[in-house]
Amino acid sequence: MRALLYAEIRKSWKAKRFLVSVLAFLCFFAAVYAIALKKERAYGDALVMQLHYENPVADNQCQTLLFNLQRTPKEEEAPKQREEAYLRCDIQYATSSWTNMQQSPEYFDWHDTVRYAKERALGYQKLQELGLSMDMVKELGITKDTLHRDHTYYAYFLNHDIKPYTSPYEPTLLDFLMQIVQQDTMLLLLLVVGVLMADQICHDFESGTYKLIYSMPISRGTLLIAKLLTASFVILLSFTIALLLFSILPLLQHGLGSMQYPYIVRSYEVSTWSSLMIKAVPLSMLVVLCYIVRQHGWHLGRRRCPIRCCVSAPFCL
Repeated sequence: MRALLYAEIRKSWKAKRFLVSVLAFLCFFAAVYAIALKKERAYGDALVMQLHYENPVADNQCQTLLFNLQRTPKEEEAPKQREEAYLRCDIQYATSSWTNMQQSPEYFDWHDTVRYAKERALGYQKLQELGLSMDMVKELGITKDTLHRDHTYYAYFLNHDIKPYTSPYEPTLLDFLMQIVQQDTMLLLLLVVGVLMADQICHDFESGTYKLIYSMPISRGTLLIAKLLTASFVILLSFTIALLLFSILPLLQHGLGSMQYPYIVRSYEVSTWSSLMIKAVPLSMLVVLCYIVRQHGWHLGRRRCPIRCCVSAPFCL
């Protein structure tokens, strides 16, 4: 088996399959990096647009409630009227300040930006606790769950004095690695690995390439197992080399990033690190694919070759 594995590895090297695998993974990483950059821009634009839509609503509610409060005698005030008016104005101030700081982060301290974001979420949560109406902001996607996530997210940065990313999709090296296991790119990775695996297993010698004739008969099952092991080794090695080479780009442009961040944010939502393990489920499909290929080859030929077999022959005729 060892000699057979060596022969398969040398055959892959001679046929330049290893180089093809490295180039394929480099193209895959380039696509992942482009997706990360696109998501970074889209997230920043979406957040600013949401705040711009939210600002007039908050300002209108603040002005209306203050106007009504000023014209209402204190003894005729409705229950919670004063609290709602003050809370609405606090929310409007926090939202407006957060919008300005989000658009020009280079002119403001990030502590203030995060504090206003936290105060905005906290203000809406207090409105909910008082049982006041949230119908107008629900149309903007502001719900109890998003407010809880925002408050938890920004409170963590303030409590631990950690500067947040400009965007959760900022393609630092660690974010780039996490983007690889996201659902949209994981399916692409599965496709690339599947094609490379099939190419490694099914390709045969072309004329003029290195051939090794064994002096002992080799069963087709043993040959297929050797091909699977060799293909897995070549793909894993080429993936590692391509990743090391491409990681230089995000590392130099955006830095390493930090493992202190407790959440990965996507589409204005927060998910824990443990949920990212679910993204690895599609990889199990690759194992099933390899098993099917192995079983198919095993049933096609259980007998041993009565004559000497070269490594180039997938089946002995």
